[in-house]
Amino acid sequence: MTETQTTKIEILIVDDMKENLMALRALLTREDLNIVNAISGQEALELMMIHDFALAMLDIHMPLMNGFELAELMRGTHKTKHIPIIFVSAAHKDQKYFFNGHEIAPVDFLRKPIEPHWAKSKVNVFVELYRQKIEIKEQAQLIAEFKIALRDANII
Repeated sequence: MTETQTTKIEILIVDDMKENLMALRALLTREDLNIVNAISGQEALELMMIHDFALAMLDIHMPLMNGFELAELMRGTHKTKHIPIIFVSAAHKDQKYFFNGHEIAPVDFLRKPIEPHWAKSKVNVFVELYRQKIEIKEQAQLIAEFKIALRDANII
């Protein structure tokens, strides 16, 4: 069995409102995912240092550090700069506001109240991309090992 078949894929949800965290967790929970919650940008950054997240879902409007500020910090760190981000917000309906996110990182958006089908669909895309990334890494490792074996056997 490969790593992608045995390891749960981790998703980070960041929101300062516990009821929003609980609702998203309930919506996205399934056997192959490990949903990790954070109630602040600071807590999210700490969690990102110890987990390998396939996706981060960030509330835009949070005290102390908003979702855009958190995304900027993520992009400045080697370990977190490639984590895809879905911004989540109820407060801002203006398209110009959402374009700010595209300046920070390649992202997607969900507006509250969240439509369950769209949320699951978007998460599924990022989970599948993460699985493919892991498979490519595994195949590259196998190819490298095969090349070494061939070299050691004086075949190449």
